[in-house]
Amino acid sequence: MVKKILSILVWIITAGGIVTLFIFSRSNYLSTPLKSISIDIEGANGHEFVDKDTLLCEIGSICHISSKNAIGNIDMVQIERHLNDNPWIEKSASYIGLDSILYINAKEYEPALRVFNKSGKSIYLTEQGVAFPTSDTYTPRVLIASGNFDFPTDTKINDSIYQNSGLADALYIRQAIQKDEFLQSCIGQLYRNNAGDFEITVNEIDAKVVLGDTCQVDSKLLKMKTFLKHKLGSEELDNYSKVNLKFKNQIVC
Repeated sequence: MVKKILSILVWIITAGGIVTLFIFSRSNYLSTPLKSISIDIEGANGHEFVDKDTLLCEIGSICHISSKNAIGNIDMVQIERHLNDNPWIEKSASYIGLDSILYINAKEYEPALRVFNKSGKSIYLTEQGVAFPTSDTYTPRVLIASGNFDFPTDTKINDSIYQNSGLADALYIRQAIQKDEFLQSCIGQLYRNNAGDFEITVNEIDAKVVLGDTCQVDSKLLKMKTFLKHKLGSEELDNYSKVNLKFKNQIVC
């Protein structure tokens, strides 16, 4: 019985010592000044919309790193909020390591299409249809769409605006084009006219190519591919002013 009591006392004393040591270590860690900030940004093709130096300055200001602010006083919630408010950052994670360094890992949105509205202002769309603003420092090479698109660029695009703006149709056509390397190489831009029909600018020809709506878009693009492969380089193609793909099983020139 005495052995059992002594064993319990030993366990209690040991547990108390561990807790005390943990509290002391944690208190010591939280009072340690933040040493530095490390930011890693994953951007498409190695380029970034987010300027790393600017973000470093902003996070440094939040942390008051110049005044050697203690780790326990760092507002991690405010840091996460600041990262989430950045329109080019898709997702992020931040933590302070045992080396007293604040680590921030961020992933940017990857643009799939740039769309200009009727006012000449533009946004980017991701493959999933997420809209985000352009940047003054980085302009990626993506397919461009313009014309009769009606959407704001100063507010967040909600579902109702997105569906009624023509953006969803433009992205759908872009995704169809991406399935074929030949089409990718020869299609320059998309244009949405006042009737809501899409037209395609094809490199090296002056003729306007009318695609129409998104109905059977894969079939229409296949017709255009066959037509271009047959006609590119011929003098006959130079005489066409318009190539219409809207009709079933035929191309009207």
